Amino acid sequence: MPESGLTTAAVRGIVRFRSGCLLPFLLIALGFLGWLTVVALDERYEVAAGHTRYQEFLAALADMRWDGISLPLLALTALLGFEILKLARRWVDTVALTYDHERVVFHPTLYKKSLKWSDVARLQHRAGGVRSDLLIELKSGRRLRVRNCEEDDVARLLDWYEEARRGQEDAEKPAPRAPAL
Repeated sequence: MPESGLTTAAVRGIVRFRSGCLLPFLLIALGFLGWLTVVALDERYEVAAGHTRYQEFLAALADMRWDGISLPLLALTALLGFEILKLARRWVDTVALTYDHERVVFHPTLYKKSLKWSDVARLQHRAGGVRSDLLIELKSGRRLRVRNCEEDDVARLLDWYEEARRGQEDAEKPAPRAPAL
């Protein structure tokens, strides 16, 4: 069962994250995280201001230490660790969203509440180069973006959505009147 909470019987379709080169990127990021952690915790390493435009800023960062621990680097390490954890969860569970006839449920790392189709005004796919984003425009005017989606899955969702909208519009049209005799 996907992490989204929908049983496979209720799921109409899924849109997956593109995860082709995610594992090598995760391994490189974990190595960098380990190195950054050592630098943040070891007092022998210092931020060298050098002769840059941000010399004063870097010097102020270098002075932010507590018992030899660089607090700015420790904060950066925590942020990077959080982002790596999100990527790892997306690598394990590649389902970006699931949908059925009533609603759309997002992957937990997207931090979006599930939506009813009645709240959706328009779906759009923006692709080009390495980008493949699903844009969901709500009737309230808000826009949601799901980045890095499989293009084939988004195309199936858009086809299904347009077909469902046409069916709904046909159902809302008044029935033709019988000619008067």
